[in-house]
Amino acid sequence: MTAEDKLIQSIEHLAKDNPAGMTAISELLNAGGERGVLLWLCSQTAAPCAVDIIEHFSLSAGRVANILKTLEKQGCVERTPDEHDRRVMRITVTEKGRTRAAEDFRKIEKHWTQLIHKLGEKDAAEMVYLLSRALEKQ
Repeated sequence: MTAEDKLIQSIEHLAKDNPAGMTAISELLNAGGERGVLLWLCSQTAAPCAVDIIEHFSLSAGRVANILKTLEKQGCVERTPDEHDRRVMRITVTEKGRTRAAEDFRKIEKHWTQLIHKLGEKDAAEMVYLLSRALEKQ
């Protein structure tokens, strides 16, 4: 395994070991908007509602409504009423949405690989260390 492979593996572990890791990493690569929300939704174990997205991303209700409307039109998410409170809509990711999120995540990995090449082994290792410290503080 090359040093580059080890660094990429370290980044992957950061994303998997930290529930917010995938979102934090995607945000670092400008994966906001629909892409960032879709990646975050895929990382959730329970179906969140719009308020969860608003709080996590610090977005306005209007912006989240637009993001969800777009993702729903694209067939990436479905909104269903909560079984305990019909006023709350739960958001679930469709198979199409999971496929798109996986493709987006591969693109993000490609960006990281390019960044690692540019930085070199020593600076990339330092970057992984600093990212892990930043994610610990979340």
